[in-house]
Amino acid sequence: MFYAEDLAVGQRFELGSYTISEEEIVGFAKQYDPVPITDKEAAATGPFGGLIASGFNTLAIYQRLIVEAVWTQVAGIVGRSFEVRLSRPVRQEHLLRETPKSKSSPSGQSAEMAS
Repeated sequence: MFYAEDLAVGQRFELGSYTISEEEIVGFAKQYDPVPITDKEAAATGPFGGLIASGFNTLAIYQRLIVEAVWTQVAGIVGRSFEVRLSRPVRQEHLLRETPKSKSSPSGQSAEMAS
């Protein structure tokens, strides 16, 4: 178990990976985020040229990976922040994998995670 003040600038965290399926993209969209990029027909003529996961869907998957890999080992994470940049579309059968790193630890009281 470690605490926020134990984080070092540049410390990396292995999150593992996850492959998203078309069924998951469509199912998540129907339940939580029904935007055109997640509708197969609408997405075909959209800006990405096909079906992609919504940003919320992608973040939900990363949340799961973070909880399993990091939060279960850390005490006192309440009130911390992180920055996310979604730089490219996530398509079906896309392997999501990231190794975020801490980028600051002001006063030993908080740390930010950046990918």
